Amino acid sequence: MIASMALAVITPFLALAEAPDTRPDWLRFVPGDVHFYVELNDLDGIRQRFRKLGIWGVVRRLTEGSDLTTTQPSHHQAGEMLGMNPDTAITHILGRRSALFATSPAKWKSGVILAEADQATDIQRLLKKWGAKSRGHEGPVRRFILRGGSLLAVRDRLMVLGVANDPEGLWNRTVLLLSGKRGPHLQGRSEFASMRTRLRSDHAGFAYMAWGEEDPYAIANCRRLILGFTLTDSELQCELHGQRENVTETLTHCDTKLVRNLPADTLFVWTGSFDTEILRSPPRGTVLDDDRSLIGLFVGILGVLDQSPDQFLKKLGPRFTILMGPDPEARPNDCQLAPITLLCQARDPEMHVKNLDMIIRMFASGMEMAAARWQNPHKSIEVRTQQFEGVTLSSITVGPVLAKRFGLELLERLEVCWAVLDGQILLSISTTEHVKQVIRAIRGQTKRMGDQTEIKTLLPDLPEKGQPVELLLLQGNACSTMLTNCLRYLVKHHPAAVRDQWWQTWAAEKLQDRGRLAIGLREDATKSGQAIVAEIAPNSPATGVLHVGDHIVSAAGQPLTSKHPAQEVKRRYDARGSATHFELGVLRRGKRVDVRIPVSPVSEINLQDFKPIRALGQLTILLHRIKTMAISRYGTNPDRFDVDIVIRWNTSKRTAR
Repeated sequence: MIASMALAVITPFLALAEAPDTRPDWLRFVPGDVHFYVELNDLDGIRQRFRKLGIWGVVRRLTEGSDLTTTQPSHHQAGEMLGMNPDTAITHILGRRSALFATSPAKWKSGVILAEADQATDIQRLLKKWGAKSRGHEGPVRRFILRGGSLLAVRDRLMVLGVANDPEGLWNRTVLLLSGKRGPHLQGRSEFASMRTRLRSDHAGFAYMAWGEEDPYAIANCRRLILGFTLTDSELQCELHGQRENVTETLTHCDTKLVRNLPADTLFVWTGSFDTEILRSPPRGTVLDDDRSLIGLFVGILGVLDQSPDQFLKKLGPRFTILMGPDPEARPNDCQLAPITLLCQARDPEMHVKNLDMIIRMFASGMEMAAARWQNPHKSIEVRTQQFEGVTLSSITVGPVLAKRFGLELLERLEVCWAVLDGQILLSISTTEHVKQVIRAIRGQTKRMGDQTEIKTLLPDLPEKGQPVELLLLQGNACSTMLTNCLRYLVKHHPAAVRDQWWQTWAAEKLQDRGRLAIGLREDATKSGQAIVAEIAPNSPATGVLHVGDHIVSAAGQPLTSKHPAQEVKRRYDARGSATHFELGVLRRGKRVDVRIPVSPVSEINLQDFKPIRALGQLTILLHRIKTMAISRYGTNPDRFDVDIVIRWNTSKRTAR
């Protein structure tokens, strides 16, 4: 969770000041209904640092990417509002000190900009450049309308820029506060003030966000979140503090000792706790693709023949560790199939692994029969067992068959390995050699992550915050190399998979699948206008609401009237729009019953902006300039979200971009 959250938070706010600023607090000029505020200092200096690191172009592209909640890219907005491109705007307007705020995080592109000019004469030149026309005064504040309709207010060296027509009146309320008029402002809001006191340092750059109930864009289920940033030539430090509501998460301290004992060449490791109750009782109205998710796959494989999945899950966790390492047999410029290994706590792990042996052997027999159907020559697929450093290590080579089946040469050396290691279940999708390397490191027989000075200084060591409940470590340059090889492999062997349309079609299918009602209907041959419920899938939101045998006579508040009522139910469900419930009228044992099925609204995401390969390429460049990254989450109370992020730059071989 903290990995995806970190990317979502860091990307828009990489422009930060190096040292605290002593200038007046602007928060008294910000209206009290603002729920998004970010303030940046010395943006021009930050741009120069990132240019030296060779990542300014990537940072700008990431921060200017099309937003799914707007229709106007930010560089077009800057051009229309300011008559200049973003680089010029930073040099002449935003580079000294600036802030952006809006009534909600989703509306940040239509928010208000505060900016401080170096000299009052600079503002006069800008007024002439913009063709500004005076619109009178508000006390000491001068009002202007710019060419194109954008709004501007000026007091001394401070500028307030707003969008044309000021649809929410945010710019006008800001001008009134700036002029000295009384009114609610952000600085006076108690919930904001309480969040600000949680920042441990007086950061030069910070951001504040607040979301409404059940807002899908809320980060880590927080209703409010505050971030403080400090950037130097060598590293970026960030602290995040969030306030959550109605969260029942169980927090368990993670095993930092295990992280220290992993192989030194580990590219990525996450360790933390996972509440398996989510898998046992998913919220009604959600679809859990157990057969497709990694956790679902793990549960399916370990689903033990003599227990129900529910009984099994109760004995699994709560501690989990996932690590990714380089393929030790990969040749230069090969596509590396990154070894992924899961270590998880479990009660009676020996019993689970014993059952796993049985399941894998059945799986191997199925693979052999499938290989025969495909008419592919193959070696016999069998489970091998060996003793290594006191560990009974089982493995099966599935790569050759899978490579033939899917036409992916990179699967050739794939093995599935499993064992009980120091009281934990080990399950790895990689090679036996990688698993042996993990065991050697844990046994202290090879170099470990904790032996490296760089990693030692990144691992949490702050007694006042306690032991972390989640920890993520990443070695950026090595991850960049692996991703680069994967992209080259796709371009050479699977060019269709690097096209935007391929991914957009895939995403559309996934969205459609996750939003399905998952019930089977058949026509009633004896009565028109009725559809009979023939089947209800286990993951259907209708589970427990509809019954097999129910006769549906109305949908979405209207009777079924067509000759094909089952299709009519589907059409009305697909047209539900933003509804969170789908209403059906059914006949159940001769009585009319009205039911309301909790459903997800129809997705309105514009998938034309979904371009993951391009984003992956930009991320690869960014990771190349990251030496190491550490994300540590602390907490003793689930309603608080406290995270520290440290990114250390790879400063060697700097190139300008």
